[in-house]
Amino acid sequence: MKKNRIVSFLTAFALVAVIPLSVSATTPNVLEKTKESQATVSHQSGESKAVSGAKGGRFEPLKTRKPVDGQKIGNRTQDDFEFDIPAGFGWVKVYVMNTGDTDINVTVTDSKGKEVMGGVAKPGKPFDEKGSSPWKTGLHTVSVTSVEDMSGKVSVKIAETKREL
Repeated sequence: MKKNRIVSFLTAFALVAVIPLSVSATTPNVLEKTKESQATVSHQSGESKAVSGAKGGRFEPLKTRKPVDGQKIGNRTQDDFEFDIPAGFGWVKVYVMNTGDTDINVTVTDSKGKEVMGGVAKPGKPFDEKGSSPWKTGLHTVSVTSVEDMSGKVSVKIAETKREL
């Protein structure tokens, strides 16, 4: 009886030791196959396209930044918000939400003082504009003005491509 228990114990111990070794030996091959496989990308149009060189479920995020992110407009008639456009980030979206009672005039200028965008945010409405072409690198300023004290928020988003805005 003791002999059967010892044999059973040794058999179970051997299996416990061997199974993890065999699994870990095959794992690198599975990972290599996954890296070399193709991924399928589906488009809104219903088309599907095989893409080689897939990264096994990883993705590259879009490169965008928000140099001005929901900053409150001061309770006054004029306020400025500066932001920098670094190399590679030329596409710009400016958003000004007017929570006050009077129109807010929005003007965006480049480092030389040249107006590159402008418009009006009506009371309770946003000014939401994207640049029609990439802007030059450097310091830019969003100026907001009104005949009475303003209330609202300003956001600026910059990106590498227009699609990312």
